[in-house]
Amino acid sequence: MSSIEELPPSVRKLVANLQRLQNELQTVILRKQQLDLQLREIEIAIDEIDKALDKGGDVKTYKLRGIVLISVDPGDLKKDLEERKEIIEERIKILDRQESMLRKRIMDVQKEIREIARGETGRSE
Repeated sequence: MSSIEELPPSVRKLVANLQRLQNELQTVILRKQQLDLQLREIEIAIDEIDKALDKGGDVKTYKLRGIVLISVDPGDLKKDLEERKEIIEERIKILDRQESMLRKRIMDVQKEIREIARGETGRSE
């Protein structure tokens, strides 16, 4: 058997399911990488605010609202960033669980396909 059309319908269904699960896994991994990047950017921003506040003096911070920069209190900005950081960390945890679940389902489907393939090769000998 060289092409997918020659496979039994049950195996074709499993292969299609496997491909769908692999695509979902890629999407989850990509989203998690994007959130990791956002998390690092937020952590850097929080560190910079902390450094500026530690130096003392008049610290000016700005926040982008649409296409306009507005002046905001450094403490308020830090609080906003910390809240965003918590939200992103929670989303990453959710994606970690989804990734684990998808990897397990992929392994289960691969195992099922291998078992069917072993049964087919056993019959053809």
